[in-house]
Amino acid sequence: MKTSNPEKLHERLITLLLIFIFLLILISSLLPFQLAGSWAEIKTALLQQGKGGEMTLLDLVPYFDTVTERLLIFVPFGFLIHQKLIWRQPQHANAMSICLVVLVALGVEIAQAVISARHSRVLDFVLASAAGIVGIKLSIPVFHIFTRSAFDTTRRLLPGFLWLGNFLVVCICIAAIIPASADLGEWDCDYPLLVGNELTYDRPWQGKIRGVAIYPRELTASEIRNLSHIPMTPENISSRNAAEAIALYSFVTSGSNRTLVHNHTGPLLDLAKKTQDLGGPQLNGGALHFREPLLIKSTVPARAICNAIMASQAFTVETEIASNNLMQGGPARIISNSIDLENRNFTLGEEQGDLILRVRTPQNGSDGSNIPFETQGNALAGGWKHVIASYADGTAKFFIDGKEITMPLHYQEAFFLDTALSARTALAAGFLLFGMGVMASMLFHQRAPFAAAGMSISSTSLVPTISLLTVAIWLGRQLNPILVSAILLIPFLGFIFYRRLQRNFKSE
Repeated sequence: MKTSNPEKLHERLITLLLIFIFLLILISSLLPFQLAGSWAEIKTALLQQGKGGEMTLLDLVPYFDTVTERLLIFVPFGFLIHQKLIWRQPQHANAMSICLVVLVALGVEIAQAVISARHSRVLDFVLASAAGIVGIKLSIPVFHIFTRSAFDTTRRLLPGFLWLGNFLVVCICIAAIIPASADLGEWDCDYPLLVGNELTYDRPWQGKIRGVAIYPRELTASEIRNLSHIPMTPENISSRNAAEAIALYSFVTSGSNRTLVHNHTGPLLDLAKKTQDLGGPQLNGGALHFREPLLIKSTVPARAICNAIMASQAFTVETEIASNNLMQGGPARIISNSIDLENRNFTLGEEQGDLILRVRTPQNGSDGSNIPFETQGNALAGGWKHVIASYADGTAKFFIDGKEITMPLHYQEAFFLDTALSARTALAAGFLLFGMGVMASMLFHQRAPFAAAGMSISSTSLVPTISLLTVAIWLGRQLNPILVSAILLIPFLGFIFYRRLQRNFKSE
């Protein structure tokens, strides 16, 4: 039976959208690509533990990001598959659609173990399959209800769809611009200063430490070289004071072998649990030895340190340490200004023999872990190390024994188009903008030319751009010209695409 032009146009649009959604599934599920080198690696990825000790295959925790991703992608995928098949195989469309959704969901999980650094999980497969089936169930009444008159109904709803898409684009872009900052203005000054553990007592560090110094600025290269040759003992505090340390501590023994901390500058540090046995083995001639879980904690919040660093937008942490266990992780907390596992201002820790620095910024989140800065190659191997970690103007650096041991991390370079957009979110927003352009083109043919043009422009590119400019001015940010150009041009491409597609049908 020959189909009418509107039905043919509908089917072709469904095909194109289905291709786009399928590509989006592949990109969002498999990035970053990391081809497994052997069957043993695949087996490990499927059956053994992943990062943080969580089971990869049988982990039953429904992570928010995963659930959201599956709903946003597989519901429209199931809907479009059913819409496509019902035109060709109406009697078997339901069963075939369910089979295809399940196969794609299964294929994605297997591919994550073989060609991706992502983890395969049974729960993710179930979520994807269920979301796809929901999309199929939504498609069934749509097909039966939407006849030729439904095309007219859809066109009448186009302005509402456009403004809904407009709202989503504005929300996505504003949510991406607000955290696109590497400043230190959101620190919480009620957090204590910690040494050797987290306040929750579940991130203990094993090693020896001679001293700690914190500065509200980035030390110069000459200062770093000089300090690296001066032990962090009480008789050497003058050089640290001259460098304007706002916190300075050394760890020595008294005659009774009970003194833990010499507080030279900064909030008072003391043992968190007085009942713990600290005799003999914990103290070792001018150094505090963390053999068992131990926490040194400031008796008051480190407000002076926090306020000074927020005012200068820079800080340096200096310490002299020796790791006892190059396999410890978490990261194990060496020095931290935090309240629990998810809320910190900064943390200097150890992860399997390497240093890791977490800094709280709008971009990095409340725990500072979105873009971690760490060394490579067991930097703490070989005994005592003089360590300096600094952060200034969005750039983090590590120095060991006076030498910079890794390339600086420029947090601004980690931004995508000067926003906090991930590649997947940017791709989804691009598809949304393209679809809005298509809807604007459909609307263009229903109204008088000037009215249609005004509505099409105002409900696609203009409002998001004005909203972004307003937010950027309010926050004092500069918008990336590529981002603005994309918001303006992608809907235009969708507009032109639909007009060309419609002309092709008219010529047939």
